[in-house]
Amino acid sequence: MNCRLPIQSVSELATLLGIPINELWRAARNTSKTYSRWSEPKPSGGLRNFSAPFPSLKAIQKKLHKLVFSKIETSTTSHYGIKGKSNITNACEHLGNPLIFTFDLKSFFPSIRPERVNRALIDELGCPADLASLLTKLATCDFQLPQGAPTSTDIANIVTIRLQRRLLGLARRWGLKFTIYADDVTVSGADIPERVVADVKMIVRSEGYRLHPTKGGVYNKSSSQMVTGINIAHGATVGKTRKIWRAELHRSKQRFAAGELSEEEWLRAQTRSNSQGIYANAVKRLTVKEGACPARKT
Repeated sequence: MNCRLPIQSVSELATLLGIPINELWRAARNTSKTYSRWSEPKPSGGLRNFSAPFPSLKAIQKKLHKLVFSKIETSTTSHYGIKGKSNITNACEHLGNPLIFTFDLKSFFPSIRPERVNRALIDELGCPADLASLLTKLATCDFQLPQGAPTSTDIANIVTIRLQRRLLGLARRWGLKFTIYADDVTVSGADIPERVVADVKMIVRSEGYRLHPTKGGVYNKSSSQMVTGINIAHGATVGKTRKIWRAELHRSKQRFAAGELSEEEWLRAQTRSNSQGIYANAVKRLTVKEGACPARKT
């Protein structure tokens, strides 16, 4: 596994990206002024904050993702933002296991402070201090990891390398499967003793993260075993979510008939519904491929 950056100095980074050093530092020092910010309601209540970089910074971050961070093989357990992996392959890893233990890392993106990013780049990737400082400034905003930047998935995987390593070691000692998808953590197997649950929580807290108090727990097949939005209790389905999608389409159809939606908005609703159907069918096919999941080996 290659856990090192393909460059080891600021000058090498500038050459690789084709951007002068002074322009990189200028962009890094002005990130607070080069983001648009908005909030969206969470299904559980409250608001989730998003930050999207302006085109100039976004172009730099895209190059960082493609030429730098995508070259790092940080983990076999993360399915987040990695080519060939997704929330579907994450759920696939746990198909057929009688018990699952799932939980969320509370306020995951806001909890990733610049100092955590800087330290992970140095400790886990062997990054020189000045290069780590530049990369940290280019990838963070408002003293946290922004949801909406091209580099955020990469950084999310990098800062959790040690957490992943410790949880994977624990899972292997008990003969369990462990995966992580951003802030969604799943452990599964034939038996999940209370000792394992306690040790997992201890490791998470010792790494500076918090568990969401109302999300997750240990579930058997008599209940919904939801893993990154997919119910794997009996095969793989999107569960009740598909009914919600159908109800949304029906409401949109009624609003269009009543003149409350424009033809363009109704067309978008239909397109979204078609995409949701394709996604649901892709999830369903996991049941057939349960014994041949592409990412099933550790």
